[in-house]
Amino acid sequence: LSTIVVNESISYNPQSKRLIENEEDLNVPIKVITLFELCLENRGKTITKEMIVSRLWSTSEGYSEGSIRVYINNLKKILGKESINNIKGVGYKIEF
Repeated sequence: LSTIVVNESISYNPQSKRLIENEEDLNVPIKVITLFELCLENRGKTITKEMIVSRLWSTSEGYSEGSIRVYINNLKKILGKESINNIKGVGYKIEF
């Protein structure tokens, strides 16, 4: 696997699990990286909250709607607000 170009300033290295902006490591937390990978796999599609929960938390771990929003917002800060659209009651549409 080689580096994946996300947009003109951001790239992703799947081996090191690092998001790079203008050649600087963004030091993104692993759960945000995991969410990013889920988004990458589902570009142009909708990801449901269930998909996010099953990917980011083990069955023994608790989660909250608030924590999902925090991770989504962290990703929006990196990729741009328009890259992830909330679909009320369903999940998020990935457009980057």
